[in-house]
Amino acid sequence: MPARMPVQFAAAILVIVLSGSAFSDEFDKGLAAYDRGDYATALSNFRKAAEQGDAAAQFYLGNMYGNGNGIPKNYKQAIYWYAKAVEQGNADAQLNLGGMYRYGNGIPKDYVMAYMWLNLAASQGDDVVRAGREMFERSMTPEQVAEAQRLTREWKSRQETGGARQKSSKSALDLPQPVSSGTGFYVSAEGHVLTNEHVIGDCSFLGVEPIGKPPVTAQVVAKDARNDLAVILSREKGVRFAQIRSGGVRQGERVVVYGFPLSGAIASTGNATTGNVSALSGIQDDTRMLQISAPVQPGNSGGPLIDMSGAVVGIVVSKLNAAKVMEITGDIPQNINFSLKANIAKSFLESHGIKYKNALKGRELSVPDVADAARKFTVRVLCYQ
Repeated sequence: MPARMPVQFAAAILVIVLSGSAFSDEFDKGLAAYDRGDYATALSNFRKAAEQGDAAAQFYLGNMYGNGNGIPKNYKQAIYWYAKAVEQGNADAQLNLGGMYRYGNGIPKDYVMAYMWLNLAASQGDDVVRAGREMFERSMTPEQVAEAQRLTREWKSRQETGGARQKSSKSALDLPQPVSSGTGFYVSAEGHVLTNEHVIGDCSFLGVEPIGKPPVTAQVVAKDARNDLAVILSREKGVRFAQIRSGGVRQGERVVVYGFPLSGAIASTGNATTGNVSALSGIQDDTRMLQISAPVQPGNSGGPLIDMSGAVVGIVVSKLNAAKVMEITGDIPQNINFSLKANIAKSFLESHGIKYKNALKGRELSVPDVADAARKFTVRVLCYQ
């Protein structure tokens, strides 16, 4: 039986419902480490199990962040992991997520949402939690209780049917969602992801989403605002990673951009566009940049620019503001986009001791083959606030 951990709902609720766990090896190791006070090991093992979908590990990881067990307290991360666990019906996480709403920890204070989560936790059979729900109900209006009951029914219906969330004035699961996203690509088997500095911005925490896999958390390793570069470390290890070209790029050379543009509007499985290197410098002859004709959209930022042998030759940074140019010239520019040259990125990686692999001269590939290669090392970068 897992050791009981403190909850964040109310002083009257000091006991939690101990829900079932997949009890993976990683979870067992994490629990043992937590019980002996080795929080660093517990955090690592819980995270591995949580990212494999273990609801109990997700709950414990949320509690470690929520209570600051061996790490700085981070309510946003706590909510993120509680949210993962409640999707699987974890009563402990339901209770604690309710507490976050009750006290406004990392999320706007909301008694209706707090009661809904407490209600769901209580429905799993714990007398102490039910008593806490009844006590909390006394501080609410009848209208608030009725709305919370409606949301409880909505949530249960969704869980039972496996259907999409019903539309309402208030969502039954108001969870943290990424506020923005961009693109990045693995540059090492250790999980280092290269992207733009403006993609990670002022994010409270980050996620990395490989194609066909669930997101995993990531942390900032280094950033360079001047060159708009950043390296983040994903929890995913042993990944396929890009190789970076050593030689220069020629004007007119064919290239492929791979990334995740217009997130939520078009395909989430990655997009490949083709074009040429139009010029060997950027705006006002900025020699750090390449001008490219391959189409670029919001969300492509931080993605790889790839030559026809599959090697990375640049990092996509921006597109020309067509509206501004039209104001000045009266004409709309076509396919004028920019990429930071690979040698700038290599210097950045080297300055922070991050090992990467230089690409050997390879045979020319077809566009589909280049896209297939890029799909294996390109990821969506998720920004949460």
